[in-house]
Amino acid sequence: MLRLFIAIELAGRKKLEILELQKRAKQRFAGVSWVRAENMHLTLKFLGECAEDKVAPVMEAMEIASKELKPFTLRFGGCGVFPNPQKARVLWTGLKEGEKQVTMLADSLEENMAGSGFERKNRLYRPHLTIGRLRKPLPANMVRKFLEDESSFESSPVDVKEITLFQSKLLPQGAQHTVIDRKSFI
Repeated sequence: MLRLFIAIELAGRKKLEILELQKRAKQRFAGVSWVRAENMHLTLKFLGECAEDKVAPVMEAMEIASKELKPFTLRFGGCGVFPNPQKARVLWTGLKEGEKQVTMLADSLEENMAGSGFERKNRLYRPHLTIGRLRKPLPANMVRKFLEDESSFESSPVDVKEITLFQSKLLPQGAQHTVIDRKSFI
């Protein structure tokens, strides 16, 4: 079995602004498992544990989705938490630009993989890049203050030209992501 997900990969220097945002969060919050720089990505579809014979249909769905869009630009901005400030478990940055294209990609993958036996998600896709996972909820007023202070955060443009299929191995030192395949846009 392979633990798989499809994402938009960020180039090394494009992560610097996100890492600066994460650094500011680290100064305010304890008890957070911070996402390592090499694991920062924008997930389009998490597949979980899959048999090896499911890889080919996943790559086919990626091929279809990649032909439906031209390269585009996205820009990260603002911050948020899931599920809410009172019970925050995930700290993330959202999108200021490119949300429509990212959502179209996620929807296309969802649609094209449904015919290959992959379950459709029941919830609305919300594009975001996770920067940390809280081990326990923090005081809501601290969380709200951080979200307010970072509401004007905005990254420089990120050119998106492809989507990537990753295998994720859960190791004691954290997740290790390996590229299985990439599909470029037309």
